[in-house]
Amino acid sequence: MKSCPPVHLLHCLAVYGKTGNIKGTARHLNTTEATVSRQLKQVEDYFQFDIFETIGRNKRLTKMGGIIANKLGMRLDGLEDIVNGLSSDLDQAENTEIRIGAREEILALCANRIKTQCRLKLMLLDGAATADLIRRQALEIGITASECESYNYTRKCLFVDDLRLVIPRKWINSAKCAEDWAKTCDTYPYAQYSADLPYFDHFRSMYGLSNMGRCTYSCENWNLIRGRVEKQLNWSLIPSIFLAATVKHKHRDIVIYRLKRPLAPRKFYVYFKRSLMAKKWFRDISSQINKSIPTGLNDNCFF
Repeated sequence: MKSCPPVHLLHCLAVYGKTGNIKGTARHLNTTEATVSRQLKQVEDYFQFDIFETIGRNKRLTKMGGIIANKLGMRLDGLEDIVNGLSSDLDQAENTEIRIGAREEILALCANRIKTQCRLKLMLLDGAATADLIRRQALEIGITASECESYNYTRKCLFVDDLRLVIPRKWINSAKCAEDWAKTCDTYPYAQYSADLPYFDHFRSMYGLSNMGRCTYSCENWNLIRGRVEKQLNWSLIPSIFLAATVKHKHRDIVIYRLKRPLAPRKFYVYFKRSLMAKKWFRDISSQINKSIPTGLNDNCFF
């Protein structure tokens, strides 16, 4: 045989093998009998042996031609099933709403740039509310530090809350590390996460501080707290995962220190609804979330 015939010619031969006549083939392919005759002649020219024989006025496949047409039919049927399955999967994705629950800054980090045919519903929730909806199976994807035991979800550790000391450079003076700077921290205002987190209590205990500067800003969004430090308004203790943008854009007015004895880090988990993991489009969403986490910071980062 010469080079492989075009797929439409092979398809015509496979259908002819099933119908056994030109009229039936033309009806199946929604074309004319003249077109079928021409395509059968074209595909015949690709083979170095006879795939057709003529008996009287009738044209039929030879034994070898029948074998070829039968094998082609099985292969093309399988291909058609794959294409139909992909089309069905895509249609289902376009008509599916995926609810993703997490804190606002985590959604900004992990979910804002997801590319999918699905309709994404990003739900701004604290960790406890996210965990509650996971237990009630009311989310397709949830991200939280809370551990939820549920057979209906698969769980993966997404990132670890590794705390760093973040300071405007103009307040550093001659400090070379977090311990040096802690001695003068009572002079400067700090910003804190408003939820009940032991970060500043740990900082006081670790460096033996009786006083610290006053807290002048409090909220439940690490990105906003980071922004306050970048604007030289506060210092703070911020998980390194939310400092990636600061490092990437090289804010030279900021200094980031690792603590002497880091607080035991919290693990943040992403929960994917198990019943959807068989869907390729859902696995693609999960892969994008898993790859969204930036790499860690060096021990001390000066900008």
